[in-house]
Formats: sequence, structure tokens, C-alpha cells
Amino acid sequence: MASVIALNLSFSMYTSGSSQQLYSDTIAVFKHNSITLSSVRDYWPGYWGYQQYPCVANIATTSVYTASGIADSIRDNRSHNNENDDLPYVKQVKNVALEMYRPLPKSTVVTQSNPTVSLHWRNADYSEVRNDNLWLVGRVKNNYVGVRRSCAEMINGVWGCEKTPGSSWVIIVGDSLMYGSFNNFQAIIDSSRFTERWYCDSVAQQSDYFAQIIIDGDTVNHVWGVDILATGINEVSSLNNAGLIVYPNPASTSLNIAFDDAPATGVIEVYDIIGELVFQSGINSKTMTISINHWREGMYAVRVSSDSGTLSKCFLVSH
Repeated sequence: MASVIALNLSFSMYTSGSSQQLYSDTIAVFKHNSITLSSVRDYWPGYWGYQQYPCVANIATTSVYTASGIADSIRDNRSHNNENDDLPYVKQVKNVALEMYRPLPKSTVVTQSNPTVSLHWRNADYSEVRNDNLWLVGRVKNNYVGVRRSCAEMINGVWGCEKTPGSSWVIIVGDSLMYGSFNNFQAIIDSSRFTERWYCDSVAQQSDYFAQIIIDGDTVNHVWGVDILATGINEVSSLNNAGLIVYPNPASTSLNIAFDDAPATGVIEVYDIIGELVFQSGINSKTMTISINHWREGMYAVRVSSDSGTLSKCFLVSH
């Protein structure tokens, strides 16, 4: 008989310093015979920490989990603490978990900044493994697991993907009593629908990362909104943003920044989703064009500062 348990726990988390604090967290646990899926929800998502397994599936004699940081087939090559460079946001509904990675700005004290998320998956542990597009599906006797990866790439001998500006993974577990044959479990996965997108909430001044998986009648989704102020825009606009026009949006090869009335003096700055300055220029005309051929896909924010105040708008780069 399957069961899902939510536990409210208070325990210690060590940060990059020597201090210790207590936090209250919710742990979801799904168990059915020889399979389990457990996760810690909203445990400092986007930040660096020592929590090794924010989400882990156990299928009979093997475990499956993701971790941000160095991707290497030899796990001991990771640091001795096996810390995550960036903790994910995890949302679990029954036997399905959605993991979202979105690195947030860190203190300069924290030097870890590896841009990858890797999957702990050992083919030798399985009776059968199927690599189906972005899904990796495994069977250990009558126990099943499926992982939807953020990409189908391998890094240093393991499945791994870049996590910047964001990436999402899905884990589902089951067995023959729940789904019947392995082929039927595969069919459930093939009929699933995954959605992922970035958008800018100009009213809330937020950059939002949305992911959703619909599978086996269940929907698991989350909107991860980050205040633009936390990603490099350190002033709320005091002017009417209608005076600033940014097009096309989404942009592919070039971006136009136009003004109803260009200020006599001022500075244009463009920040990426994690707050890094990627472009800066003085204002020299009512319409300026920026080449963005080599910019990474994702959400960006334009900030225009002048003696009259500050204007800001979001746009998306999609090649």
C-alpha cells in the first residue's frame, strides 16, 4: 500500500561560516513496498548549502538523485562535504517530484560556482534501462523509476546539464503493482506533458521561472519569482516606464532600446537573470541597437538611469 507522509522538522544547517541555526522544514515521503521518493520542500532554494539530497528516490537496491556542483562519475571527486552549489526548489505530489534549479546571487565569501547539475544514476544497478529523449527510465526487477533530465548531455561520464539561468528535472517512481508492466510505466511517461518558460511580471517587478509536469493524472508546478531588485536592479522605477521601449521581445540577434524623449545624459545597463552586468553604455540617441548574438538564452532586465530617475524593463533572449 502506497503512502505519502509530510513531516515538519527542525534541524541544523551549517552555512559557509561556523555559525549554526535552526530551520523548520517540510519533508514529503512516498513509500510503496521497495520504492521510496522523499524530498525537502523550500529548503533555501537557489542558495549554497550542505544539504546533500534535497530529493532522492530509492528503487530496491539503488538510489537516484541530482546534485549541483562538480559533475564527475567518481563521486569522491566532489568536495568532502558534497555540498550543492545551488539548492533546488522541490515540489512533490505523491510519487512525482519536480526539481527546479535557479542560482541566486551569493555572498562573495562563497566561492563555489560550478554551473552544472548532474544525475546520480548507475546503469549497472538496473535490470533494464531505456534512454527515451529527455527521459531516462530504469527497472530493477519489478520496481521502476523515470527521470526527465533538463538536457540529454553527459559531462565527465555522467548525465549533466548547465543550471544557468535555470533548469528543471522530474523524478517519478512506481512498481508493477501500481503500473503493471514496465512497458505500461513507459507509456505513462510518454503521455506526460512538461512545460517550462520564463516571463517578466512587470507589475510585481519580478522575473518568473515556471515549470510544470502533468503525468498520470497529477499536475506538479511552481512559479519561482525573484524580485528584479535582487538580480541587479537596485532601484524601483520612479518614472513612467512607457517612455522606455524595448523590442523585439523575445529578441534573437539584436535588441533595440528606444525612448520617447532621450535624456541628455544617462546610462543604459543590462543585467542577466542572476544579476551580472552584461552590457553598459551611455545614451547617445533616441534609439540604440545592441547585438545579442552570443548572449545566453533567458530573461534580462534593462535599466536606464539619468538625472530624471530610473526606468527598467524585462525582455527575453531566445535564439
